[in-house]
Amino acid sequence: MLSLFYKKKKKKMNSYTILKWYQLSNITEIIGEIAIDRFELLKKQQEERVSTSLLSNEKQIEPKQTLQELTSSFVAQAEQLSNQCQSIAELKTALNSFDAISLKKTALNTFTGVGKETNPLVFCVFDAPKAPADKSGNLFDGPNGILMQKMLAAIQLSCQNSFIAPFIPWRLPGDRKPTQTEECVCTPFLKKQIELTNPDFILAFGSLSTRILFGVESISKARQQKLSYQLKNKTIPAIVTFGPDLVSVSQTSRKNAWDDLKKLAQLIQEKISN
Repeated sequence: MLSLFYKKKKKKMNSYTILKWYQLSNITEIIGEIAIDRFELLKKQQEERVSTSLLSNEKQIEPKQTLQELTSSFVAQAEQLSNQCQSIAELKTALNSFDAISLKKTALNTFTGVGKETNPLVFCVFDAPKAPADKSGNLFDGPNGILMQKMLAAIQLSCQNSFIAPFIPWRLPGDRKPTQTEECVCTPFLKKQIELTNPDFILAFGSLSTRILFGVESISKARQQKLSYQLKNKTIPAIVTFGPDLVSVSQTSRKNAWDDLKKLAQLIQEKISN
C-alpha cells in the first residue's frame, strides 16, 4: 500500500509523506524498537507536576475540614446564637439568620414553637414539620398537625396552656430522616426553647425527640421508664409517645399513645391538686 501511495504521488519518501500516509491509514501510534513502560512514565509525570506545584505555591494549602470538624463548628455557631436569645421572638430571628446547614434553603418556612411562651403547663415537641405546614406556614396544617391537636385536646391541652414546637425547625426534603449533623445543630435551639418557656411538663412525640432529649433510642423502651429533663435547678417530668404519623396507621400505637396521654393528664391533675 505504501508503494502504491508513492507511485501515485510520484514523490520521494520523506517525513511529510510518511505522516500523511499515517493519517490516511488512521495510524495513531508506532511500536518502536525499545519498549516503553507507560505506567512508570505516567508516575514520573505526576511526580513532576506535584513537585512543580509545591515549588510554585508560596502558601501551604490547608486540608479540607472533616465532617466532624464542620459539625462542631456549626454546633458552636448554633449554641452562640441561641444563648444570646432572651425570648422566643429573638430565637426565631436567630434561626432566620442561621445559614450553617442547607435545610433552610430547601424549606419555605422556619418554625419555632407556638403557644404559651411563659411557664406553659406542657412543652410539646415533635420531630419536624411536614409539607402542608411548610407550604402554609401554619404548624398544624395537614393530617399530622390536625391529629396532634386532637390528641392534645383529648386531655384539655392547646396553645392556650401549652407550647408546641418541632425539634427540626425546617421541613426535611421528602420528609426524610435528619442527618447526624442536622440533629446536632438543631439541638441547641430546641433546648433553648425549653429553657425560655420553663414548662411544668414535657411531652415528646416521636423517636427523634425522645432520643435527643432523653437518650433512649426506642419509644417502646422509653415509655416504660420514668423520664425527666434537667433544666438548671429544675427537674421537669416527661412523657414520651408515638407521633401522629404512626398513630394514624397503627391501632396498637393509637392505644399506647392514649395510655401515655392519660398518664400525662394524671400528672397534671396531681400537680394542680397540690
